[in-house]
Amino acid sequence: MNARRTRLLAVCVAGVAASALVLSACTSAKNSSSGDSSGGASSGAAASTTASKDVVIGYDAIDNMDTIEFKTNADYMITNNVFGTLVKENYKSSNGVMVGDNTYDPELADSLTWNAAGTLLTIKMKSGLKFSDGTPLTSADVVYTLQRALSDASYGSAFKQYMGVADPTTAITAPDPSTVTIATSFKSTLMEKFLSFPIYGIVEKAAGEAHKTAADPWSKAYFAKTVISSGPYEVSSWPDQGSMILKTNPNYTASDMSKAPPTVTIKNIADPNQEYLALQQGQIDLAMGLAPKLAKQAQSDSSVTVSTSPAADLVYLGWNNSDPALKSATVRQALSYLIPYDSLRNDVYAGFANAAYGPAPYPMDTALDPAGTKDAYPTNVAKAKQLLSQAGVSNLTLTLSVDAGDSTAIQTATFIQSAFKQAGVTLKVNQLQSADYNDKLGKHQLQAFLGEWYSWGEDPIYQMFFLLTSKSFVNYTQYDNPAFDALITKGISESDPTTRSQISQQAQQIAINDVPMTYLYTRNYIVVSNKNVSGITQPDDEFPYFQYLSVQ
Repeated sequence: MNARRTRLLAVCVAGVAASALVLSACTSAKNSSSGDSSGGASSGAAASTTASKDVVIGYDAIDNMDTIEFKTNADYMITNNVFGTLVKENYKSSNGVMVGDNTYDPELADSLTWNAAGTLLTIKMKSGLKFSDGTPLTSADVVYTLQRALSDASYGSAFKQYMGVADPTTAITAPDPSTVTIATSFKSTLMEKFLSFPIYGIVEKAAGEAHKTAADPWSKAYFAKTVISSGPYEVSSWPDQGSMILKTNPNYTASDMSKAPPTVTIKNIADPNQEYLALQQGQIDLAMGLAPKLAKQAQSDSSVTVSTSPAADLVYLGWNNSDPALKSATVRQALSYLIPYDSLRNDVYAGFANAAYGPAPYPMDTALDPAGTKDAYPTNVAKAKQLLSQAGVSNLTLTLSVDAGDSTAIQTATFIQSAFKQAGVTLKVNQLQSADYNDKLGKHQLQAFLGEWYSWGEDPIYQMFFLLTSKSFVNYTQYDNPAFDALITKGISESDPTTRSQISQQAQQIAINDVPMTYLYTRNYIVVSNKNVSGITQPDDEFPYFQYLSVQ
């Protein structure tokens, strides 16, 4: 696990064993509508006035195109662009990046309308939609896609409770070729947001049915290697894991592609230093996933541009709350006061980070620290010593386990180890191979560990559910607070924005007071590009959409 390792989805983590880094995929929409949400507004991404040249991007290996499978970073980025969704997020400009603004307009859909009770969503499709192979795209394909994405074969099955869908096979139907209905148990504030995620990118039902087997009823093997595009780009060439060339999909009519790059080439450049060199030499136009220190170096390079913006990509120090030495919240508070937060943000993450006040940090809606400048337990050695004495603890020895392949985690652990000595706390750093680390993490065998979490769409209720509720399979801290659980359960089905905000902030405060984990910092979204590149987007999942890019 290095700075470029594959990020798993948080939402998706359903059924996956223990990765501490789980990139999540869900959150609440600010504009979940009670009436007709048919749109007409533009995406808000700043498009060039002239057609773009071809684009070349450096990133990870390319392996799997199935929307419902865990993949490499490059795979996720590609599926964003080859599979169209019912709705698409809008954007606003921030520090040279078009950042998703939590509002949504129809893409393949023409309109989305809730009934008065908020228990039935009716989706009307745009007319004349086609897949890249010329096959008509109808409501039957949408139903198949949604049922597949919410099935037990998909990590997206974890979304059902947030969408209010009990049984996708009966709740999602196609009354006619241009209409889809979704029956829910409550009006989901997250529905539009979810429907914009690439896991719900529309796949062709006929192809899926033709290639299914008893062992593979959802044709995962077929979709992993075969792309029939419903989105703005289609696969032109995919010779191996090292590269892929996309070209604009002539059958995609949901939005204007006249100024979009005609082709986008993705190259796997395993060494970040080689990727940066390729950027400097003009061999690629964008470098994705560069380590923070390389990005910092790039800021003084006049030939490139570093585009960065805040994200609620949380890095935390997880405590095993069932461990005898860590059961006391007072002890966990004391240890939190010892963390060298400024050094971690500035030295480890090269300044591309903000403070993480709690489990739903800035820039999430309802964050208790709306500016990303406060630490819940700011560095205070004297306060830490006082709390340890109050708890009757002395000569404390702990073990912090990290993935031996993650250089950033090792550096973070070293900083924390040194800081703990100031209060007489001995911290042993245990470097484990990835498989061993993940296995022990999933079995709750680690006394302390470094975790990372990013929730697609940055919704606080969704994020806290996965990180800290007692029944979550990725609650690696084993935190168990019935009052916290009750608030999150209530928040899942709460549609009133004011009430939901109050629930979120109450839950955040409980999790800050109890300190099941220490909130270290949040990592910014970073893309390094050549000077002639514009239109870089930061959507819900932080994998850019190519149609807005422009290379002049």
